[in-house]
Amino acid sequence: MFLYTVALIYLSVYVYCGQPPSCSPCVSCLFHTEDNGKEELLVKDLLTLLQRRQGSAPTQRQTQIGGTGEEGRGGPGAGIPDGDLSDLTKENWERIQNPTDQLQKWSGDQDSPAADLIESFVVIEGDQQLKPAGLRPWEKSVVNADSHDVHGGETGSDDTKRYFKRPLVNARNRRLKKRNFARGERLWEYGVIPYEIDPKITQSDLISTIKAGIDQMNKYTCLRILPRSETTNLNLPHKQYLLFQPDSICISFIGRYEYLNSDAQPIGLSYPMCNQLQTILHELLHAAGMHHEQSRDDRDRYIKIFYDNIVGGTENKNMNIWPTYDRYPYDAESVLQYGLYDQAMNGNQRTMELRDKLLEFLPAMSRNLSFYDVAEITKAYQCTDHCPSVPTCENGGFVHKGCECLCPKGLKGARCEEADTDPGCGGIVTLGEGDSREITTPNFPNNYAAGSRCTWLIKGPEDKRIKMTILEFHVAFNQFRRYCYHWVEIRYNLIGQTGIRECGNHKPGSGVYVMTSSDAKGKMLLLFDSAFNANVPGTKGFKLKVEVV
Repeated sequence: MFLYTVALIYLSVYVYCGQPPSCSPCVSCLFHTEDNGKEELLVKDLLTLLQRRQGSAPTQRQTQIGGTGEEGRGGPGAGIPDGDLSDLTKENWERIQNPTDQLQKWSGDQDSPAADLIESFVVIEGDQQLKPAGLRPWEKSVVNADSHDVHGGETGSDDTKRYFKRPLVNARNRRLKKRNFARGERLWEYGVIPYEIDPKITQSDLISTIKAGIDQMNKYTCLRILPRSETTNLNLPHKQYLLFQPDSICISFIGRYEYLNSDAQPIGLSYPMCNQLQTILHELLHAAGMHHEQSRDDRDRYIKIFYDNIVGGTENKNMNIWPTYDRYPYDAESVLQYGLYDQAMNGNQRTMELRDKLLEFLPAMSRNLSFYDVAEITKAYQCTDHCPSVPTCENGGFVHKGCECLCPKGLKGARCEEADTDPGCGGIVTLGEGDSREITTPNFPNNYAAGSRCTWLIKGPEDKRIKMTILEFHVAFNQFRRYCYHWVEIRYNLIGQTGIRECGNHKPGSGVYVMTSSDAKGKMLLLFDSAFNANVPGTKGFKLKVEVV
């Protein structure tokens, strides 16, 4: 009703004044557009909106962008096969063959999927919480790429400098309203982003990586990143397109930028430095309108920046705060989050640290879009507007472009209301204020069987925190190298974000515990895994106490 009323006011003003109310004498800045010459399109949009509210017209997205999908749904992403969207929660290490052998033979390759898994381990010995041996996160190749990542800067190739030296103009788009999306930057209308790859990029592996990043964006989001040649008949209201081109750094604009001398909006890529999937995704998210995670204007609650070890110090724009919409909690697992050693003058010393030390494995670990990266794009680009109806997702799930709930790992069901767990273990544990419950591995205090996956969702009052205390703990691990064969993953921060994975031997009575963060009150997820290294025998297992505090 509000949009209906606003649209009527706008159209009335347009008819009465003979011009759109762009700070006109009839209306004092009720609406304001800096897109001269697009008034007719704006009125057409509003007329379409009115018709949609009355149920008498298809959406503009349906009529202008390739009709409807196989199930009669239009909109961004419609008609594009989704594949298995649940793959979003599947991590690279889960695809390792012969995992026990791979872990035992791990030689310290910081870029391997095994390293991603090992980084998340916390090994308990007595009353100590230890990290595995051999981790050197400052040696990750993505650190080098991020250390040469720029948006809107003055460096790079001569061609890129020519683009980025132009003053940034505030191009407003009022549909941009989500998390680390930048305030005042423009989205790509209809969710369509044309692209070309400059013929000067001749490396076949870099071209393959670019296309892999584009494929992942098209699979998990409603954005349609399409070859420019396939968009000429879509009647898009813009001429801009992304141009992947050689450069000396990794560089992208934020959002669609229409104040260039050319329709080409460059994404500069140095080879081989930028030839990584997470780097391509990083630059594509910039182009979609998103700032770095560490640039959110609420970031100081979550991280501490060490400017004295940062190249450029406080003048380094990649580390500075920018105006952002912070509608979702901080996600240190985002591909837009720099690693803790990125852009460092002294490479093996940190440029930032997380306030929560247990989660410091998250930055620069993800090689793919995070659960919340996709959630943000879904809302910012209104990916579910075409849905005839949407379910109400529970327990941190969100409605994706396919009009169904996408659940955090460990949950399932039409509304994410069920625990995805083996028979005979796991389930939903509901606690009232002041309640507590004990959780044990199958067969405790006797040894659990290898090959199990158990999930417990602990739910309490939404305004209360949940505390998990280890009472007894004997979970299979490698004592010499300090890594886990089996583990319990504790998602105490964000339920859709990877949690710490604990194993080892706990000294009874030492009181090791974790509590849900202020961003995750009311829910904790525990995922026990003795299946990944199923050839390793089970041990006594654990007894945990969960309570509302």
